[in-house]
Amino acid sequence: MSDRDEQVPEEDCTPDYSKYDEDSVPPEER
Repeated sequence: MSDRDEQVPEEDCTPDYSKYDEDSVPPEER
């Protein structure tokens, strides 16, 4: 299963915050 996780890009794991700037993401979500 570890191989499967490697195939998944980090952006896919992250919520829609990826389209926002990191500064726009609330500190609670960091």
